[in-house]
This record gives sequence, C-alpha cells and structure tokens, in this order.
Amino acid sequence: MTGAKVADMVLKINKPGPLGLQIFKELHRAILTLELSPGQSLSVQEIASEMGISRQPVREAFIKLADAGLVTVLPQRGTYVRKISVREVLDARFNREAIEIAVAKEAIKKLDVTQFDELQAIIDKQTEADQEGDWPKFLHFDDLFHKTVCVQTGHERTWEVVEADKAQMDRVRYLSPSIARAQDFISQHQDILAALKKRDPRAAEKAVKIHLSGIKQHIPFIAEQYKEYFEQDAEVDD
Repeated sequence: MTGAKVADMVLKINKPGPLGLQIFKELHRAILTLELSPGQSLSVQEIASEMGISRQPVREAFIKLADAGLVTVLPQRGTYVRKISVREVLDARFNREAIEIAVAKEAIKKLDVTQFDELQAIIDKQTEADQEGDWPKFLHFDDLFHKTVCVQTGHERTWEVVEADKAQMDRVRYLSPSIARAQDFISQHQDILAALKKRDPRAAEKAVKIHLSGIKQHIPFIAEQYKEYFEQDAEVDD
C-alpha cells in the first residue's frame, strides 16, 4: 500500500471524539490486518495535509503506535510500520497461554448452560465464516470466543491486556491462511468448550495449550514465506 492510500484511508475518519485517537485506531487496525505492510513508510506531513489538519493529532497517533510496538520512528529518516518480531510473538503466546488457562479454570466453576450456548453460537458463526472463505471474519469470531470466556468470568479487563499484548501475533495470523487449517481451530474451540462443560480443569488446560501452540508450529513456515515482513531477531525453538 502506498503513502497516498494511507492518507485516503485515514480520510474516512468522521466520528466524534479526539482526532488523534481516531487516527491511531484506524492505523492500528490497518497494521494488524496488514493493509499497511511491515516496513512501509508513514508520513505525518502527508496524512495531515490530506486531511487538512495540523500535524499534532497525527503525531499523537504515531506516538501511540510506537508505544504499542507497531511503528519505528527513525530520527531524520522517517516513521515505518515495524516488522514482525518472532521473539515478541512467542512471548505474547506464552503470556496468553498462562492467562487463558487460568481463565478457563475459573470458567469451569462459574459458567452455566446459557453461557455455554453463547460460546457454541460463536463457534457456529466461525464455521460459517470458514465455509464462506472469509479469513478476517473467521479471525474475528476466533477472538470473540476467547474474549467471551473472559467476559463471562468477569475478566473483561484481562482480555484487554491479552489483546494489547498479542498485536504481533495478530499480524502473523493474517499471514497464515495458506498454512493454518481453519478446521483445526474450530475443533480446538469445541475441545475447550467440551472441557468447560465437563468441569474438567486438566482437559481445559490441555485444550487451551494445544490451541495456542499452533502459532509456534506455523511461524517458521510463515517467516520463511514472508521474510521481508520479519525482523531477524530470533530463531524459533522446536
């Protein structure tokens, strides 16, 4: 995507609220979904000029993106969408596994039939997205399944922490439809739900671990296929 298209994308912003935050959210979404490619340059001046605004709210958005680890600001050289860090992907996966195992064990004690039905409905919608060949929609319902378990157990803030930490993981997921198998993800969600229904903490822990280990298996192939998108920061352990 070219710089001009970046500006065109940001020009779509027309909602009430702080302009800098809106620009941040739109660029954040575009980076995670790879509409903005790793390594692509971004221009404060260009976006500000196209929108007819001062550079300050755009700078604010860039600062937030840098704090989130999604852009790199190089003095006298410009701002670039940060390439994907294998090390950070694996760290986020490790952290997420620990959190979601704890949440699942709590869900076993708290959730009822109605909430189990809500989770099944999400899996059904994810299955429909797979049948439609809509990978972004599929990933939306994948996230919604995990978020809903957190919310159902009273840990909505916990999901916000997970979501903020997994930004690098999300970019890998958008690169993976040719490698990852959607049916595996759906089956793994069914296994997690089955463990919750059986009130079986060991089965729940095992199911969560299997589900979240997939990215570790796939990332060597993805990083090889898309070398230009990755930082050369670490080898993937077996």
